This record gives sequence, structure tokens and C-alpha cells, in this order.
Amino acid sequence: MGTGGGDGARARAAPPCRPRAESIDALLAALARLPRPVFVHSAGGERAIALAIVQHALATGESAMQAHRWAADRGLVLESTDLYRFVVAEVMRRQWRELAPLVGEGYQAGRAVTRRERETRTSASG
Repeated sequence: MGTGGGDGARARAAPPCRPRAESIDALLAALARLPRPVFVHSAGGERAIALAIVQHALATGESAMQAHRWAADRGLVLESTDLYRFVVAEVMRRQWRELAPLVGEGYQAGRAVTRRERETRTSASG
């Protein structure tokens, strides 16, 4: 079994995938600066697919599930459940970060502010 490609390369086990949000931040920033088209590669392919899904979801405003379907329609399939969960969490976190200021004071740090907290704040300031 060789390492130069073909069927032998696919038979090798890819290294465990434990991406971090900071890695995605750095990769998305680098992608934004590069001319198109861009070729992104990872040993097993799944990390590259995960990055493509996150980038597509952020660029189009689609949900992670819609972006995953977009990738699958192009033959890019995530087989790792853990990586899929990471992609969903990253897309949701990034989309929330963009929407949070538009939602207003009803939400803070990704959670709803309860009526009691709002009333306490109002009575303390008034």
C-alpha cells in the first residue's frame, strides 16, 4: 500500500480530528484573503469538508444542516459524527455572534434574559 494516492491512500486511517474554534477562525481569515478558487486538503478529507461547510453556511446564511446537504450534493460527505457536531456548533456559534446585537437586550451571552432579570434591572435603574 503506497502513500502517493490512489486506493492505498484511502485505506490509511486519517489522524483523529479534534479541531478548535481558533483553528477555524484562522483558516476562514486566510481563505478570505486568497484569490479563488482555493484548494483545501486534509489527510482524510473530512477536515477540509468541515471547513467548506462552515464557510458555505456563513457566506450564504444557510444553517449547518442546509450547508451539509449542499456539500453532500457535491459528493462531500462527513462520516464523523463528532466532526459533524463540531461543524453544527461552529456555524451556530458564528451565526449567533452576528445576530446577537440585532436581537437586542432580550438576549445576553447566547441565553435569554428572564422576565425577572429584566424587571430587576429596570427597578434598580429607575
